[in-house]
Amino acid sequence: MNQTPAYDALRARRLQIYNLEAVQAIASWDRMTFMPAGSGSARAAAQAELAALIQTLQTSEELDGLAARAASEPLNANDRTNLKLMERERLVAAAVPEALNTRRSHAVAAASDAWRQARAANDWALFSGPLSTLVEVVRESAQRLGDALGLSRYDALLDGHDRGLNRAQVEQWFGEIGQWLPGIVASITAQQAAEEVLIPQGPFPQEGQRQACLAAMTALGFDFERGRLDVSAHPFTGGTPDDVRLTTRYTEDECLSALLGVIHEAGHGRYQAGLPGTWRGQPLGEPCSASMHEAQALAFERQLALSPAFVQVLSEILQTHLGPQPAFEPRILHRLMTRVRPGAIRVDADEVTYPAHVILRTEIEIALIEGEIEAGDVPALWDQRMLDLLGVDVRGNPAQGPLQDIHWSLGMFGYFPAYLIGAMAAAQLFQSFTASTGAAALDQSSGTELSRALGEWLEDKVWRHGAAMTTGDLIASATGQPLSPTALKDHFQRRYAGA
Repeated sequence: MNQTPAYDALRARRLQIYNLEAVQAIASWDRMTFMPAGSGSARAAAQAELAALIQTLQTSEELDGLAARAASEPLNANDRTNLKLMERERLVAAAVPEALNTRRSHAVAAASDAWRQARAANDWALFSGPLSTLVEVVRESAQRLGDALGLSRYDALLDGHDRGLNRAQVEQWFGEIGQWLPGIVASITAQQAAEEVLIPQGPFPQEGQRQACLAAMTALGFDFERGRLDVSAHPFTGGTPDDVRLTTRYTEDECLSALLGVIHEAGHGRYQAGLPGTWRGQPLGEPCSASMHEAQALAFERQLALSPAFVQVLSEILQTHLGPQPAFEPRILHRLMTRVRPGAIRVDADEVTYPAHVILRTEIEIALIEGEIEAGDVPALWDQRMLDLLGVDVRGNPAQGPLQDIHWSLGMFGYFPAYLIGAMAAAQLFQSFTASTGAAALDQSSGTELSRALGEWLEDKVWRHGAAMTTGDLIASATGQPLSPTALKDHFQRRYAGA
């Protein structure tokens, strides 16, 4: 006799929702890659209809009785955690009415289209109006979520990307980083000033870059039977754990941005594909958090790919697919890839100045969501903070400033902190990985062996747990230490010896 009929019914409903969300994910990926420019309105209407159907299934009154009965059924620990996560999802889904979600879908579609046009034209004014509309919708949604969860608007958005995370914790961590980061940047840049750096000489044909990216993904253990690489205006990872879609962008006068971007996205893809298959379609089988997702990407892109052993792999890949040249020699390439130089573009930033980019964006989006500034105020504030934090002047060039990222056009407020929290977590995870593996073993490993070992370690320590724990609990479980910026600071000082 089945002892858990109510819970089983809830699981079946959640699987139905997951399958519809999978279709939504592929539709979103297609919108950002291959969808014809004139199809935006029709796609927005279709996706809004699908979002409404998903919300109806999530908030159906029949689930209330099932949840109450399931809570008294004899569930094991994992099933009980899964039930709690399902109830949390339903609480969040019910907090925002269908009409508001539909408005959000249309606002995102309009803002996304406007962002692409504004970025191409280097004109903030083309984006400001649609962004203002979207921000109003996000504020209203965040208020409703906050009311349901007992949180402020911005805390509710943070919580949606990383359970339990709040503005106070973010500002504490980021404030601590802001205290020691300028000194480290200054020390490293002074140390590197006398070092000669060779820049790879192009042009670099797109097909050659694509083949180099595919080879790097292979070296990182990416499964091409369940994933693919395409082109978009902004690199991202989409799809589902069984259908991972990565994108990058190419420019023929430079080749490392696309390659490192693909390595970053491949880290996302490995995590996505490595989530526990036995819990596919259930909340417990979802990623732990956005911060942990970024930690996996940065563990591969920053911690692994910039190591001397893996730079050797990348050297061979570049010379095979783009032709030999002095700048691709391992020692010279490693020097270039670990060059610290403040710049305007987040996705092209070195790992040491990268935190400043995240701090800037976090400050601005907090002010936007809390109503302290409006969309029209963003360029001036961005320009000033870029000068303050990095000494970089982007005035009059919004494509190099607030138009460079796609996130706000997608309504992804509260996500940017995940990039820096992810860097903290990646450093702490890699520190624990190297300690458990041993220095001698690491020194004797090739880049591909190191990649394989890292993937296996992360699968055991992080991926197989899905969403069973919060970010902080999972990091503590994996490393034995609470999450903090300490390992990130240690990493910067260790890699850039003498800084």
